[in-house]
Order: sequence, then structure tokens, then C-alpha cells
Amino acid sequence: MALSKHSSGTTTPNKVMTFGENRDLSKVMATAPTVIQKRINFNMSEDKHQRLKAACARKGISISDVMNELADAWLNSNE
Repeated sequence: MALSKHSSGTTTPNKVMTFGENRDLSKVMATAPTVIQKRINFNMSEDKHQRLKAACARKGISISDVMNELADAWLNSNE
């Protein structure tokens, strides 16, 4: 699929932008989730969220990863 980009008032020729050509499909497919993911929303104080976000950034881990680890630990102890 191509999209023509019309330049108004310039002397440069029209550029053609194409979508999907630069996508590394094998990389996208390799990172696709193998299980269905569910989103969970819950409330947390702003202060706690700031601390959690900062700690995750320092460790280079996402909040989602931390929450999944905590849920796994809780389930292991309570199932």
C-alpha cells in the first residue's frame, strides 16, 4: 500500500511513503505473546506509585513484570 505525500508550495517532488516495508516481521512474530494477556487495574497511592516506578527504572524492569512476580509469589503461597 502506498500513500502519496503532496508537498504544497515547495519545489521538491512528491514523496511516496509506503507502510510495512521496514518492519522486521520475524522480530515482531518472535516477541508475540504466546498466552492471552489480561489487563488488571487497581488503585495505589501516588507516592507508592512514584516509588515503585523509580525502583523499577533503577533496576531496568517494568512495573508489569514486578506485579506478575508478586502475583506468582502470592499464588504459590496461597493455592
